[in-house]
Amino acid sequence: MFEFLARLTTVHSVDADIRRRGQIVTSLALIMIVAALLSLPTSVLAPDPLSVLIRISSSIAIFILAFFLARAGHILISTSLIILINSLVVLTNILSGPAGAISTPFFLTIPVFIASITLRPAQIWLVLAANLLGLTLVILMLPASTTSMPLFRTIIPGSYLLIIIVGLIGTLGASTTGTALRDVQAARSAAEQAKSTLQQINNDLEKRVTERTAALTDVLAAQQAMTADLQTSLAAQQQLNVVIALLSLPIIPVRDDVLVVPLIGNLDSSRANQLITTLLEEIERSHARTVMLDVTGVPIVDTQVAKALLQTTAATRLMGAETVLVGIRPEVAQALVSLGVDLSSLRTAAKLQDGLAQLTDKTASSAVSQLNGSHHQAFDTLSVGNNRQHEMNSAREFSSFDMLREMKNGSNTPHYPT
Repeated sequence: MFEFLARLTTVHSVDADIRRRGQIVTSLALIMIVAALLSLPTSVLAPDPLSVLIRISSSIAIFILAFFLARAGHILISTSLIILINSLVVLTNILSGPAGAISTPFFLTIPVFIASITLRPAQIWLVLAANLLGLTLVILMLPASTTSMPLFRTIIPGSYLLIIIVGLIGTLGASTTGTALRDVQAARSAAEQAKSTLQQINNDLEKRVTERTAALTDVLAAQQAMTADLQTSLAAQQQLNVVIALLSLPIIPVRDDVLVVPLIGNLDSSRANQLITTLLEEIERSHARTVMLDVTGVPIVDTQVAKALLQTTAATRLMGAETVLVGIRPEVAQALVSLGVDLSSLRTAAKLQDGLAQLTDKTASSAVSQLNGSHHQAFDTLSVGNNRQHEMNSAREFSSFDMLREMKNGSNTPHYPT
């Protein structure tokens, strides 16, 4: 029911004030229509029922017209029609006789009140002035018998005063309501402006966020590309480090069983481990029996370097190879002596040439020793053969002597030894 009434009194306008006043006018028009319809049965009791019925029907038609005008947004016209009908009804009742003249003037406050809740303050003053003027004109049209009545003389001033008070209160209320509505409208406009500004800021922020996101995406892509390049560079650097490490620890085979390892630069724990691993693999592959460690390119020899040399010597010994330390400079010799490193398990030489010469002398000595051993073995073999031949000749001589002795004793059959 309430939803139906709300839809019925809806005013089609974009202005909030017109919609508010239009809803009031449509509601008043409906009330007036209902009141007029309820007064129809009473028209038969009037002295002239036909004229009363005509007035009521005309009022209903005018209220219906005011209702549709108000819904269309024509507030001033629809309100003026409603106020006009109410004012005419009251003024007509005043002219109807002494009873109406006494009881009806107070009802002129109704049009003024309707104006106060539907019209603006200036328009309320016009309605108030029109009703006062109409009341005055009606009073002037009354017969002297009515206007001379004491009760009438008492009621009329009160009616004027009541109409004026209602008009003033209505004007004050309309002014206050108008001010409040203007403030609300200003606040609403400010809110809409703030909303628009906020929306613009939001759009700008979204645009900036989108741009920043795109920029960050580009930066991220660039960083990812840079990371990929760095990874590629790191891999290439690692490969280069491997190549450099291999070049910094070269192993040179000078003979089938001799390896020369020139050490260049500082020999830290990592290079020492790499030296041992690479050298042992090369010893296993080439079946070398001598390893010559050349420390000519090592700038500083400290405890760590000496420990690395000893570890390398021990590892190569386990692989069946001998280690010769060459390239010992005077400062290196002094450093090793001052450190108190035991290098008794190492063969040493001042230069690589000296180490190779020692190795050549050792090889020659080994060859001579092997040759002398072969000669002694051959002489011993020859001596043993001569002894065996002498024994055989002696045995043969002894056998011939026995045979001659037996022939001398007269034996005709010679006896040969078996």
